[in-house]
Amino acid sequence: INYTALNSDSVILNYYLNTLNKMMQGGIYDQIGGGFARYSTDVNWKTPHFEKMLYVNAQLISNYSDAYKVTKEESYRRTVAQTIGWLEREMTNEKGQFYASQDADSEGEEGLYYTWTKSELKEILGEDYGWVKEYFEINPLGVFEGDRYILFRSNSDEVFSQSQKWTLDILYENLNRITAKLQKVRDARIKPFTDEKTITSWNAMMVSALVDAYEAFGEKHYLNLAETNMKEILQLNESDSSYNQMNHLIGSSEAAFIDDYAFTIKALLDLYQATFNEEYLNLANDYSFEALKQFKDEKSPYFYYSKKDERVLVRTIELQDLSIPSSNAVMA
Repeated sequence: INYTALNSDSVILNYYLNTLNKMMQGGIYDQIGGGFARYSTDVNWKTPHFEKMLYVNAQLISNYSDAYKVTKEESYRRTVAQTIGWLEREMTNEKGQFYASQDADSEGEEGLYYTWTKSELKEILGEDYGWVKEYFEINPLGVFEGDRYILFRSNSDEVFSQSQKWTLDILYENLNRITAKLQKVRDARIKPFTDEKTITSWNAMMVSALVDAYEAFGEKHYLNLAETNMKEILQLNESDSSYNQMNHLIGSSEAAFIDDYAFTIKALLDLYQATFNEEYLNLANDYSFEALKQFKDEKSPYFYYSKKDERVLVRTIELQDLSIPSSNAVMA
């Protein structure tokens, strides 16, 4: 998105926005509770592997926030707000730390928590069912398994609201009303297991995402969530009254990896740019020097993934972008 904005490249921008739109409309996005599943099993983003990962949603919050800055597309704001709502409701502990993931299965069935039968929807929604079945494709397109349906969308909010002769504001009012009803019913179901590990790198990625959302939408609450989380990262990783040591799991004794340092340094820089609090800048500097001392390969420009430790038989260097950017790319 930065490339397209700086170069006025409408072709690449359209590819980028089309991808975001199709993901946001698809079953890979939790249309009721917010948050994205880990990946889709089909080319239309309809049927996900229903597992939700913190690092996936951090990166997507950043993407939709950045897209909003360029387009002012209201559906991006709604997607970010819903996803942060899920983060607060289901993925945050009492200290403001973020959990690692949620399983795809509940009661031994994948997607059971997230899918619906027609009879359930008719009973819950009453007279709203008529437009909801059109909006969320409760038809052969939406079939998941047996008589259960995945809620997803084929059309944009603009197209659907025009078909109903509604304004976008009216559509979103109606969506807020029916999603609240469905969420209440879903909350009574047996929930998928939540992995309550608090991984430093993934938490730092979400801090950066929340800062991106704050800068896009001006919601001070998002910045407060980011600063509360960073306070926990710093406080629980503190060693000998200095901020130069870090753990892979927040508050544990497990040694950190270079990605824990890299994403925390990035999050500190993002917080500094949002607040101009020089403490964040100074801490980023301290952690950078510590990373150079603990991880730098003296024979190349790169950083090892792990610290020098007799228990580590081979120290690897991570260069490839996988589900998250490579640690060396972030360090650069």
